[in-house]
Amino acid sequence: MRPRCVLVLLTVIGILAESGAVGGPLLHAPAHQAGRQVAPEANPWRAPDLYDDQTEGVTNPTVLRELKPSYTSGALRTRIEGLVLLECIVELDGTVGAIRVRHSLDSVNGLDDESIRVLRQWRFAPGTKDGKSVRSRL
Repeated sequence: MRPRCVLVLLTVIGILAESGAVGGPLLHAPAHQAGRQVAPEANPWRAPDLYDDQTEGVTNPTVLRELKPSYTSGALRTRIEGLVLLECIVELDGTVGAIRVRHSLDSVNGLDDESIRVLRQWRFAPGTKDGKSVRSRL
């Protein structure tokens, strides 16, 4: 089982274990890649230095700072409820790198975007492999 970052709108934010294969499009590049095209061979989800909890000797990142997303006015008007499931890469410094939506709640009224905006502000103690900090997929 691979831990995933889950943002549950207006309730709880936390880490959820979910099984399944990794896939889906890259929706948001890390800040250092903003505004530039990322070549397919530079796909951050397939980087050789990226680890998850299925790799022997790897410990998962630990949340140090988490924030809760807010409902957008459009979502309040339409009374949308539910959760947005996000997957992210935790960088060596504990910041959030690439993010992708694993389960969308609402791309029209901005709930997915709000969840992504808030996840970018989370901070982690990075994951480790054999005692050294590593980039990790959550």
